[in-house]
Amino acid sequence: REASSVTVYPKGKELRIRGFQKHGRTVDLVSAGDRAAINLPGIQQGEIRRGDILCERGMFVPTFMIDARLRLLASSRKDLIQRARIRLHLGTAEVMGRIILLDCDLLHPGNWAMVQIRLESPIMAVWGDRFVIRSYSPAVTIGGGHILNPHPPKHSIADHGVVVGLEQLDVSDSAKAVVSVVDLSPDGVIRIDQLIGILGIGNARLAEQLKDLAEEGRVVRVTIS
Repeated sequence: REASSVTVYPKGKELRIRGFQKHGRTVDLVSAGDRAAINLPGIQQGEIRRGDILCERGMFVPTFMIDARLRLLASSRKDLIQRARIRLHLGTAEVMGRIILLDCDLLHPGNWAMVQIRLESPIMAVWGDRFVIRSYSPAVTIGGGHILNPHPPKHSIADHGVVVGLEQLDVSDSAKAVVSVVDLSPDGVIRIDQLIGILGIGNARLAEQLKDLAEEGRVVRVTIS
């Protein structure tokens, strides 16, 4: 999208955009899915690393924990144990982390589980993002899944209510996810910018969904001056 500046996350460094190129041609606009070159003065080669994200300041927040639904591949040679150290691959990022099994003590090959992944480095993530996990050593792909909550609190393994809440977020319809995020928020209240950061939905699309949900009586939108 067109912008005069961007922030490099998870580092948080703000940069000015000098120009865009697509296929060797200078353009004024790039969109999601484009393969583009972005001229960013004021940063050295190597300061932006594989897995970093460029976006508007304040839109997203880095996270060290994610809640997710995970499937261990049937081809995996071992059960997944509590607090297993793994490699998380999300987008182009690779981060080390540990798996906290929330609804079982041992995950057998071919089965699904609700998990919390506690990371050793921050990543950028939103609801619905797909990921792959690989074993720590040897680095072999053993499973994958999708993110349900990119900004969870640290969970107790025995807390059944956590699993029930995650099941509410395990939907493919973003409008249902909006309602679930609101329902699960403290006192059932959440700011618009927080919704955007959790769900990864743009302002325009979220505004349409909130309008429809308010008309259906499923949410109430309040303006605080």
